[in-house]
Amino acid sequence: MIVDLPISIDGSTINTQIKEFLKQIGVEVTSYQSTVSNVVKWRRKVESRFKDKSGCRELLATKEIDAEKHVMCLISANELADLIALGTETESQGLDEHVAQIKSAFSDCIPIYMIEGLEAWIRRNRNARNRAYTAAVRNQLDSNAENSSATASTASSRRKKQRTQVVDEDMMEDALLRLQVVHNCLIHHAAVSVETAEWVAHFTEQISQIPYRQEQMARDSAFCMESGQVKSGKDAEEVYINMLLANVRVTNPIAHGIAAKYPNVSALVRGFEDKGPTALEHLKTTSLIPNQNMHIHTLLLPVLLSPLPILAHAPHNQAPLAEETDWATRHLASEHHISNFDPGAFFTLHDFDSSLSWSADEIRRMYGLDDESQRGVEEARKAEVVRKTLEMFDADGDGVVGRGEWMEGWRAGKRLEDFGLGPGHHGDDEYEYEIHHFEKFHDENTKEEDLTHPEDIAHFRKHDEMEAAAEHQEELDRMPIVEQNIPQKFRRY
Repeated sequence: MIVDLPISIDGSTINTQIKEFLKQIGVEVTSYQSTVSNVVKWRRKVESRFKDKSGCRELLATKEIDAEKHVMCLISANELADLIALGTETESQGLDEHVAQIKSAFSDCIPIYMIEGLEAWIRRNRNARNRAYTAAVRNQLDSNAENSSATASTASSRRKKQRTQVVDEDMMEDALLRLQVVHNCLIHHAAVSVETAEWVAHFTEQISQIPYRQEQMARDSAFCMESGQVKSGKDAEEVYINMLLANVRVTNPIAHGIAAKYPNVSALVRGFEDKGPTALEHLKTTSLIPNQNMHIHTLLLPVLLSPLPILAHAPHNQAPLAEETDWATRHLASEHHISNFDPGAFFTLHDFDSSLSWSADEIRRMYGLDDESQRGVEEARKAEVVRKTLEMFDADGDGVVGRGEWMEGWRAGKRLEDFGLGPGHHGDDEYEYEIHHFEKFHDENTKEEDLTHPEDIAHFRKHDEMEAAAEHQEELDRMPIVEQNIPQKFRRY
């Protein structure tokens, strides 16, 4: 497969992330000039074609390249809201016109809208609507003040109203429904840019299988199991490890610890028969957690004693890094799941405002100093991190680290210092849960009833609290007057 990325995303973080994910699955990446911004398209290298007469595939004399029908538009929730708002003002522009431009530029295409940050946009939209409502109530209360004050207040309120004007959520929902029903578009959601990049890779894999699945269905062999559904291994030991990892609460270090003491299923069964509940006590873990003994909780016993199921929870098995690995390489592996370090890509990935320089705020964010886990760190310590990083890479002393300064420093052997403040969490709660827990212990086949880890429970409890707060806000929005929003000095008793 060949993935054509638009020039409009060159140099951006999403471009680097997409290329990294596609590199891992061996896909060729090129750039092209598109008449519609941020549209990704696919092409296929064809070496053989299926012949109906012979009932099999025949090799072609020369390789051919066919264009795929699917195209993907990368769009943020804010950009989508702007298109919807524009469509309400003018009939010739807006979301419908945007779809028409895509279908005109790519004839007979199937558009896919990859919308990033819609859930966060909805939360911000509700907050803005609540602030606008509160401002309206206060302005109404101020209408009985003196004329001069009222005039100034009215003018100020008009300005505030303009700043807090928001797109209705019903309009957003209608627009998404119109995309699917009227324009026959596909829609997928992502929370952050790295998730968008990962889904581009997933769609590439799925699109690559379209002709083969169509042939399979045409031959009435769709009942056959596809390869890859059962995770195997290169030898009996790896198969055994994967079989242990299929059990809930069995992590990679635990599985290797069990395999070290009981090298096969027969030995594990005999261990339970001989020692009973104490068979898994004081197991040594592997080098993934060096010099640490692990006591397996008795909750694992019924899981391991039960028939071992086919792999359901496949953690991302990432090779352990050496202790002398620099902080930047460990950060990239831990926080972005990128194993091949490139200094240029690392700089672009953390140039959050695409200004070709790192400001003090971006250095703080890169080190994760504003994350909740760093709440107990003194501000002076955080300022020291920024200061030392600037002293190391800011050659001209202008208060920022330019891309040239970073590359020159890296070639000179300078490395980002490990200040002992962790790997640098700089994603939102959803992203951190996804990359540090869900991807390690779950996969896309995980059912809701399997999400029983303490991290799962805490994460979904937070979701429930947010939904309860949103429902409470909706109840307040339906009330003509919210007494709690009236300033104390205006209340009558």
